[in-house]
Amino acid sequence: LIIRDYNNKIVYQESFHQGINIIRGKNSSGKSTISNFIFYILGGAFNNWTSEAVKCKDVTAEILINEAIYTLRREIGTSPLTPLQIYWGNYETSKSDTYGWKLFPYKQTENLISFSNALFNALDFPEVKGDLDSNITMHQILRLLYIDQETHPQSLFRFENFDPPLTRKTVSEILLGRNNHKILANNL
Repeated sequence: LIIRDYNNKIVYQESFHQGINIIRGKNSSGKSTISNFIFYILGGAFNNWTSEAVKCKDVTAEILINEAIYTLRREIGTSPLTPLQIYWGNYETSKSDTYGWKLFPYKQTENLISFSNALFNALDFPEVKGDLDSNITMHQILRLLYIDQETHPQSLFRFENFDPPLTRKTVSEILLGRNNHKILANNL
């Protein structure tokens, strides 16, 4: 995980390992901000940045999906719908290969798949529709995995007002491996 400021200076860099990683520190030292950056680079819609975080230009992460290495980069912005750049390869190679990056929008268009679809393809997730014939997004998947400090500890999903129960049920079934997109589509 690499976070850079507007002078392209690295302000945070950490190599995580497989398994459980613990981010620890004193109160107000930036633990939640780092968690928010991780949520954001993996596809979460987030724009409630701290005053220190808005001084940052972008966040980059090298990730492993199904034995393949990908590098993700996303600008820090005020819109939670910021696009995501994906590089098929490791971070070191991505630094010198400006042509290998591909920019994916937050939402699918007629001509472009969304970054959620690109990441789901890499994960071998099926394309699953939620409510109102919209695709499930990385943000919706991550809401089940990421709980911020503002979400009540008894809540399974990160609290947001807009997802209907069918979308939450669909996300949980995808993550539990119980998804059958044909059955789900028939229930819509």
